[in-house]
Amino acid sequence: MSEWDSIIDTNSIPLLKEYITKYPSSPYINSAQYRYHVLTAESYYESKNDVIALQWYNAAEDYAPLSGIYKAHYNELNEKSEFEKIKKSADIETVRAYLNGLSGDSPYYTEVSNYLALLLGAQLSIWSSEYDMNQALFYAKDKATETKVKAYVDEAKRLQRLRNASIRRTNGLTRFTFGWNLFHADYFDSILSFGSGIRFRIGSWDDTLNLIFGAEYSYIAYWDIDDDYYWRDSSFFSIGHVIDVPVGLRLNFANTGAKSKFYIGCNAILGYQVGEANDYKGDLRSSSIAIEPQIGIAGRYMDFGIYYRKYFNGKSIFYNKLNYSDQKIGLFLTWYM
Repeated sequence: MSEWDSIIDTNSIPLLKEYITKYPSSPYINSAQYRYHVLTAESYYESKNDVIALQWYNAAEDYAPLSGIYKAHYNELNEKSEFEKIKKSADIETVRAYLNGLSGDSPYYTEVSNYLALLLGAQLSIWSSEYDMNQALFYAKDKATETKVKAYVDEAKRLQRLRNASIRRTNGLTRFTFGWNLFHADYFDSILSFGSGIRFRIGSWDDTLNLIFGAEYSYIAYWDIDDDYYWRDSSFFSIGHVIDVPVGLRLNFANTGAKSKFYIGCNAILGYQVGEANDYKGDLRSSSIAIEPQIGIAGRYMDFGIYYRKYFNGKSIFYNKLNYSDQKIGLFLTWYM
């Protein structure tokens, strides 16, 4: 009987080490090395020295593949080692990928799932969706973890409610805007009018539809530089004063820049005469009604437009006995606060 035959089944690490030292060229040296390494690994395994045990199991595989109880112990320690690394990772996708690779009966499945739930819960924010919140709760596998994740969810929802309330307040301000009509001016058939006033806009400048209304003062004058009046020094003279109340809709349909849109619109204009020049006493109507198509550029703070105003029959500024036109072409500039 050879010396190897006498120790082939031994569990004595010193005997195996002695054989390896004594017979380095033995045909059984790989078997001796394998058994020496796995028994050493098992001794560290029993003493809970997992890191060193793994090193000896890995070294044993240089001589023969692990099998049986040795393979089982090696897999157990390897899985535990991976688990310890995962517990130190804050990368959600790394943890998720590890969890997806575990079987449902793994001793680490519940703990890793809870850890992932806490990571997902901790990253919930004001921008998180309902899906994000439900996903964090889905991975919580015990009551304690679920309670912690719910606290994250409740905080995110609280911040979202505050944000939504702020948006509603902001929208309320930006969707009802006060403006100053810096000027408007029109001229047609020798009749000039210009003035200023206030405007209100319901709807944001970038909404598809706006409602516009306000009140505007207009000074009306006669001006014709081609006329020669022997009885006057100038061809410019006052006619009267009017307060117009425009109400209309505007369609914003084409971007002209990052913060402006091209629009078309139409106003109904109710006019009220508030004063007449001496030469025109009794010649101006007390009220007028007109329709006013517009085109222009709308922005957050400024509106510019060109309009054509047409008065209804019998509702012009002037009585019909005066030979003046019942239409105007003009432009305006409004500043919104």
